[in-house]
Amino acid sequence: MSSLTSNLLMDPIEELQQVLSINSFGLAPSPATQILLENSFPITDEDKVTVAQEAVQKGVTDSRVKCRAKVGLLEGDILEVSLDSRGYTVSSVKSLANSADEQLESATSTTNRTYPVATYESLEAMLIGLSPAYVEAMTREITRRFEMEAGGGAVVEDTLVEPTEEETKAAQAGSEVWQK
Repeated sequence: MSSLTSNLLMDPIEELQQVLSINSFGLAPSPATQILLENSFPITDEDKVTVAQEAVQKGVTDSRVKCRAKVGLLEGDILEVSLDSRGYTVSSVKSLANSADEQLESATSTTNRTYPVATYESLEAMLIGLSPAYVEAMTREITRRFEMEAGGGAVVEDTLVEPTEEETKAAQAGSEVWQK
């Protein structure tokens, strides 16, 4: 596939599903976070083939190609997000406290938070910009992953364990062999 067609959005549903799964550590679980298939295109394999063929022929993605999803923030709001060839855009916000849907104009306010109307290159960039709780969860997740890697798969504790007498003797013997 040429670099032109590899940069085109042809299956936004699969892409958004993957991104939501990867970032699930910092999102409210389903049903607060879910793909809205009824507002997405292409869905069928036939439509996906048609979109791919048109993209190769025309060099651009069909304007109908998009995926919408509800993205539940840990703060309690649910964003309706669309992914299209421009990127990720918040189109409306619903508060879990009051399920009234508010359409965006220049910004959306729920009980005490405001979300700017903007298009983001990635879902992660959008979440970092809009959700302090996501940033905290991301920091914890990154720390957890580094600790697991450093500990060989187990979370590393903050305690210092003294080596056993056998370990000390083996280390000294090893260093003596190394020096020879």
